Amino acid sequence: MIDLLTVRVSILNEELFHRRRIFLCRLLEGCPCKSSIRQNTSVHRFPRYIQYVWSRYQANNCLFSPIHLDSTGMTISPEDWNEAANKVIESYGPPAFGTLVSCNSSGSSLRNFGHVDKAKWITFHQIGNGRREHISYGLLTEIFNTKPPIPALNGEPYYDGWGRNAAPGGSEQSALFARSAMYGSVLSGGLGGHIHGAAGLWPGNVEPAAEHKIWEAIKWPAGAQMQHLRTFVMSEGRQYQDLVPHRDLVSPNESGGEMGWVGWSYCARTEAKDFFLLYFEKDCPRAIVSGAVPSATYAARWFNPRSGGWTSAGGFDMLVADESGRIALTEFPDGEGTSAIDWGLKLKRLEPLSGDAEESLLPLSPGVQEKPNQ
Repeated sequence: MIDLLTVRVSILNEELFHRRRIFLCRLLEGCPCKSSIRQNTSVHRFPRYIQYVWSRYQANNCLFSPIHLDSTGMTISPEDWNEAANKVIESYGPPAFGTLVSCNSSGSSLRNFGHVDKAKWITFHQIGNGRREHISYGLLTEIFNTKPPIPALNGEPYYDGWGRNAAPGGSEQSALFARSAMYGSVLSGGLGGHIHGAAGLWPGNVEPAAEHKIWEAIKWPAGAQMQHLRTFVMSEGRQYQDLVPHRDLVSPNESGGEMGWVGWSYCARTEAKDFFLLYFEKDCPRAIVSGAVPSATYAARWFNPRSGGWTSAGGFDMLVADESGRIALTEFPDGEGTSAIDWGLKLKRLEPLSGDAEESLLPLSPGVQEKPNQ
């Protein structure tokens, strides 16, 4: 029965996770233990069963963080925490339902606790909590390159309207900074996903004296724009799983200060060199991309991270690499040589065709097509 129930809840997780609904009555239908539960006179069995269903479903939805390490100087040492957490694994094993485990790190869980050989309780790595500006995203690349590989994400990135150097919550500038964290983190190796936070939202403010209430912060643009990250990253389906962070392939890539969210660009590419995703923060100059297949043709599409729409690259559907594998990018969709706002870009290699067939090549970009000035 338990095995069957586990399968049912896993299916529910896949089908209903994004809808945030669960209907226990449907879950109970056809369950082999339903009649025995009704017939059993024990007052403890059925509540225990419901407790299992509740716990099992939540395990699918949760990332478990047993340690919230805001600062290594305000608690016991990471070594002491590591010893205690490892002891739990040695004594009781990992979470029963495969729930992923990490921590709210002080900068980087890899740097705080080591990799899985030293921190046996960690099953995904996390950055955040320290510097939240774009200088921190490189910590995800460091994690990405560890062996054996495990998922990673930016668990406490720029929070809309909160923290050092933050723009006013709900403003266009604050949404711009949040998008830098989204796209910059994922393309730096945080392919495990991304977490959104905002003033008023993360503490769940409901008190009259609170500057920002949760029902206000949840409507701010940055949160709604997170859905477009999925559109961008998964535009070629599961091929995003083959991406490797390569900021060095886009030049220039650091035209702004370290402690900010403008002027930097990011690149991830497959080892086969057939798929690139790039992101340019505001104030990035027109760039050159290296590491393409020499003389190969690539379908090119700019991506608007504010609307989730795609547009051609300067009016061109295709860009051609030179003999060294370099691609000179067109001007940004806003018509400027330096980005007036942030943009994403996808390059997808097209297989060479001959004759008239080559004229019919179309970019492999799904999604809404929009005018460049949108």
